[in-house]
Amino acid sequence: MATRTEQMLDDFRAELNKLMPAVGLVDEMTGYVELVRGKADAIQKEAERILKEAEVITKKDITQSRGDLEDFKDKKEKEIQTLLKGLSETVEELNRLTLFLKNADISGKLGSIELRIDNLNTSLQSFHSRLDALERVVRDENAKVVKEVVDLGGRLNSMKTTTIILSSVQLAVLIGLFVWLLVKS
Repeated sequence: MATRTEQMLDDFRAELNKLMPAVGLVDEMTGYVELVRGKADAIQKEAERILKEAEVITKKDITQSRGDLEDFKDKKEKEIQTLLKGLSETVEELNRLTLFLKNADISGKLGSIELRIDNLNTSLQSFHSRLDALERVVRDENAKVVKEVVDLGGRLNSMKTTTIILSSVQLAVLIGLFVWLLVKS
């Protein structure tokens, strides 16, 4: 019984170990979501800053602004491209994680684990019932043995008394025989 229960526990542990990569990816996904939020906030702040700079530049003289605007455009395009690349990589990782989670069939595995836990619980209850029955049998047998030992002790005391009486009678007969032989001689 114990080996079957241990096997069920080992199977349960194996199923849990199979889920560990998914749990790790979910944990990583949380980090990616925060990263995406952070990058989105950074992009929004950067866009607001860029718009403010653009507003300042447009207020300047148009002839002077063209050169400033071209420099500004080139500089900001590079910055935005860097931000977009990081965001794109993060989205790609999120898509990979989402695809993994769709293919992992976590609900099916959890259902299987739940069934195994139910089976293990049933086995443990059965084992507990058998253990209780065994305890009752041992208790009953122990009571019988104690009663037999007490009865045997009583019989031994009775036999001891009988042996002492018989030994005394034999001794008296021997003494009487010895005295009779002495008297007769």
